[in-house]
Amino acid sequence: MFNNPMYCQCQNPVALAIPRRAFMAGLACGASTYVISCPSAPIRAGEAKGTVLVTASQPSEDLFGYIQRRKGAFDRTLYRQLLGASNEFKEGDDFLGVAAADAASRENARVLLARTRIGNLGVHSVFSDAVSQYIDQAVDATVASQITDWSIGDVARFLLESSEDRIKRITPGLTSDVIAGARTFVMARPRLTAIKSILR
Repeated sequence: MFNNPMYCQCQNPVALAIPRRAFMAGLACGASTYVISCPSAPIRAGEAKGTVLVTASQPSEDLFGYIQRRKGAFDRTLYRQLLGASNEFKEGDDFLGVAAADAASRENARVLLARTRIGNLGVHSVFSDAVSQYIDQAVDATVASQITDWSIGDVARFLLESSEDRIKRITPGLTSDVIAGARTFVMARPRLTAIKSILR
């Protein structure tokens, strides 16, 4: 899909003129938005306080399909917990209730995240407040519409494999949620193999 002419035709006067290395390094800070103010309730009774147990997904299931199957409807608390569980453990994650219960839970959360489409992330914001609305206003709607069907796995693979010019063409269309999601995979190059197998 990365041979799509869209990548060459997308022109945006406000494209972010930042070096590829700087953009990639900046991803390291993005995931913090997932855990700030996140409730500290465990998903299953009996688990240690603050841990998130993520069971294996069904074929092609993404974050929202998993939430629908588990809860019967969108649940923002579980959404935040799944996003937090997909990241490497950090001090305070257990207090915030977003620490993966074990390595298997972390991998299961990452599979769900890799399959999740950008467009669906836009519909289900991690936070709904004035700050997040202000940030979303800065996103280029034209660019965003051209990549709305990409999954987080697609974005991560694109950022790792593409030139600086191609990356700068899509950055105006990336929300903070998308950048934070891609960061989970971008910061670990060996993750590409797993992404490709997930998206087959």
